[in-house]
Amino acid sequence: MKKGIVIGLLLALSGLMFAQEQVRDSSPELSDYFIRNIEEIPYDKQLVDTVPGFDIAIIPPEHFIFAKEIPGYIHPGTSASMQIKEVKGTSWPVIDRAMTPEHFASQGVKFINREEVELKSGISGVLYTVSFDAKGVPYERIMLFAGDYHNTIWINANYPVMVKKTVIKPIINSLMSADII
Repeated sequence: MKKGIVIGLLLALSGLMFAQEQVRDSSPELSDYFIRNIEEIPYDKQLVDTVPGFDIAIIPPEHFIFAKEIPGYIHPGTSASMQIKEVKGTSWPVIDRAMTPEHFASQGVKFINREEVELKSGISGVLYTVSFDAKGVPYERIMLFAGDYHNTIWINANYPVMVKKTVIKPIINSLMSADII
C-alpha cells in the first residue's frame, strides 16, 4: 500500500515537472546590464542620438536605454541615469553664476567640484559634481551646463557611489558628446 502511494506521488510530481510550458522572455538578457559590460564609446557622429522633444543630441553610454519619463537614459543594472533638459533663452554662464556651494546646500546636496569644459562639438560649458543620499544610498550627480548665448544643454547624470569606478568614464564621455542641433 505504502509502495503504491509513493509510486503514485512520484508519477504525479514527474508529470507536473514536465507539464510546465516554456515561455520565451523577450526582454534583454540581464547580462546586458551588468556593470562589467559598460564601456566607453568612441565619438562617432553616426552614434549620436537625438533626444525627442529637445534640440539636443548625445551619444548615450553603452547599455543605457532611453526612458521618455525622465527624459533621458537609464542603466538598469547600476541605477545610473542621465536626465536631459533644455533651457531656451538663457546662456550657461548665467546659470553658472547662480551655482554656488550655498545654492547647492539649499537644495540638499553637497558641492564637490566645478570644472569648465569644451564638448567634442566645440561648445563650452561647465561640469558640477555634487553628492547626496537617496534612501540611505550615497549618490553623486554630475551636472553639465553647456551651449551658446541662447540655449543651454542641462544634463544631470546620477550614479551610486559604489559603482563610480565603473560608470564615471562612460558617463563623462557621453556628456562630452552632447550638442545643440
